[in-house]
Amino acid sequence: PEGYELDKTPVKFTIVVGQKEAIKIEKVNDPNQVELKISKVDKENAKPLEGAEFEIFSINDIKNPLKFSFSNLYQKYEFNNQGDSTLKANSSDSSFTINKLGYGDYILKEIKAPNGYKLGKDIYIHLDKNNSYYKIGSDGERINLNKDESLDLYNINVENEKGIVLPETGGNGFIFQRNIAILILGISFILIINLLINKKRRFN
Repeated sequence: PEGYELDKTPVKFTIVVGQKEAIKIEKVNDPNQVELKISKVDKENAKPLEGAEFEIFSINDIKNPLKFSFSNLYQKYEFNNQGDSTLKANSSDSSFTINKLGYGDYILKEIKAPNGYKLGKDIYIHLDKNNSYYKIGSDGERINLNKDESLDLYNINVENEKGIVLPETGGNGFIFQRNIAILILGISFILIINLLINKKRRFN
């Protein structure tokens, strides 16, 4: 079938002389699978960026991320329903590789950006035998995915733009801003009270 590998292994079966019952034979096909390498880079200079984390979803289930286990031997993520959904870029070249990802449509979502950078847009990925591509955002332009035949994998560079990182609630930056706001409100309240008192004195 389309999207599946041809299994050339012969299926053996036996028919007994005089047998009238039909023989049911099943042959299971595994979907075609590819390796996908995701690299995290700066949009301006293409330098690798550390600290990014991702999740990947099947287009058929955008609420539940796929789960993977990490192979220390091969340094790759492999699909595993009992694994973890978070995909982390390694520290050597700020990339990660997903092994044995079946043909289909996926959404790659950045859930943690490198320090000092904004979260990137969702990346829509289409994998098949003849025409694989990805789009940055659901309405983005199609970008063809070319296979690295020497390594037998597809490469995607995920770019990030620098941006202002707001302080987290409860952090030092937030506490400082809160204290300044309280101080300004307090001074404003005192000034208003003084104005009212002075007006009352003049009236009397």
